[in-house]
Amino acid sequence: MDQNHCESDMEDDDGGDVKDGDVKDEAMYGDGKTVNQFVQRISMAEYQKQATDYTKTAVQNLVSSPEYQRVYTRCQLCWSSWSDGQFSTNCFECGGYAMSRPCPVCRGKCESIWTRDVDMSHTNYEAHWDGDCLLPADEKQGYLTQLLLSTETASELDLMDAMEDLATH
Repeated sequence: MDQNHCESDMEDDDGGDVKDGDVKDEAMYGDGKTVNQFVQRISMAEYQKQATDYTKTAVQNLVSSPEYQRVYTRCQLCWSSWSDGQFSTNCFECGGYAMSRPCPVCRGKCESIWTRDVDMSHTNYEAHWDGDCLLPADEKQGYLTQLLLSTETASELDLMDAMEDLATH
């Protein structure tokens, strides 16, 4: 028995007998009219590019979904859902705010709103914020100095962070 042809018979459109293998060949390679209209040959590089683009799009859709955000923006220490506005005032990772907070440098005097750096907050189990104080440099420096001096538990690391902030702004 030939591998390309089966013994079972079928009837074609004209009523004649067609072997399964003949139909298979036509379906696989096309009759020149039907299949080729729906198939576009692309290079392996183009296929890989399309697959990568599709994957990136699928991941972006997942990451931006509300369901994922509820899980991702949840405090790992107290399980508050920051994206739902929940936080704990006595949790280091929450830091007393959900996803945004007034400027911590001048305590909101500049009206700048800082946003939570979720990755850094999760990595260090401590609240981290992205933002800039909008006050002039000399006024900002005064607030930073006052903030550091008023904090009894200011560690060497806190002082280094504050000095770095001053240097970059």
